[in-house]
Amino acid sequence: MKNVIFIGGINGSGKTTIAKGLSKKMRISYFDSSKMLMRELKLKEDDYYNLRRLSEKQKKKALLEVFQKTSLANKGKIIMTGHFVKVLNGKITRYKGSWFKFCSDIIHILSKPELINQRIVDDENSGSRKRIIFRKSQNKDLNFISNALNKSFVSFQEITEKYKVNAFSVNNDGSLESIIKDICEKINTRI
Repeated sequence: MKNVIFIGGINGSGKTTIAKGLSKKMRISYFDSSKMLMRELKLKEDDYYNLRRLSEKQKKKALLEVFQKTSLANKGKIIMTGHFVKVLNGKITRYKGSWFKFCSDIIHILSKPELINQRIVDDENSGSRKRIIFRKSQNKDLNFISNALNKSFVSFQEITEKYKVNAFSVNNDGSLESIIKDICEKINTRI
């Protein structure tokens, strides 16, 4: 069953904020695939340290289970957030998981590197996000984020081509209300 509206992008792009706003507006359930993956693997919530120590094969298998179970347990549309690339310890790795076969829509969230960097720094300073980028210099951080955005977009294009789903990108540089309205207009015809 293809009932998942997948909202993806790099860390700090605003996926969660947009997904929660869209969930409220559309009155459908929202799930964070990373948190669900940790539950599936019987890890503590936000235990990214042990999650990163598992093999990619283990994580891919578990994530496929998460998408399948969640898709089957919910008869109508649902929203899930996740990534097209993994950003960790200064490295960017592209995802190519088969869980995208459960998606009816795939939305790629883009934003300016400066805004993403500021969101990440604010989250790190508040303690709500662990450090994901090596803090060398503002210029190198912005170059790294730009590189991650580019790789994320390429991965998004390959995934949407492979799974033949409705797909589009949204710039998260405006107001949340206008972004939610834009997304609703693009997917509402099939809801």
